[in-house]
Amino acid sequence: MKDQEKESPLGLDVGTSRICLARRGDGPTEYETQLNAFVSVPKSPITERVLGKEKIPHTVRDSDILVHGNEAGRLAGMLGIETRRTMTRGMLNPEEPDSVAVLKDMIQAATRRYGEQSERRVCFTVPAAPLGANDRLTYHEATVKQILTESGFYAT
Repeated sequence: MKDQEKESPLGLDVGTSRICLARRGDGPTEYETQLNAFVSVPKSPITERVLGKEKIPHTVRDSDILVHGNEAGRLAGMLGIETRRTMTRGMLNPEEPDSVAVLKDMIQAATRRYGEQSERRVCFTVPAAPLGANDRLTYHEATVKQILTESGFYAT
């Protein structure tokens, strides 16, 4: 990794539909996107092994495995199950008990390879409050900032 790449801030957009990470290197800006969704499948040693072998992003929670990102959409289509969303109407989904934990997993997966650089700046955005809603973004924005800070980044 070249010096400019190490020092250049990362851009992170945490949207309702997708999470997008932008990085500027020597060439054009590079973008990586992941579906901001997940599916739950029953925990089993075989399933864990297959997901690990195929490098499919997932987290084990109690008796479930939560598969997140683009693979969640593919898996949902194959199994005929619904995806679950960490966000709704631009904010953390209050109906989804796993929303903060899964959002943290997705952000950490997106930024993992850049975490070695202590205090690297990450400029992040979150959606605006929906029309007609009270401005309730404080909790959502603070949660994303806390996830990034706990992951070793300087979040702005």
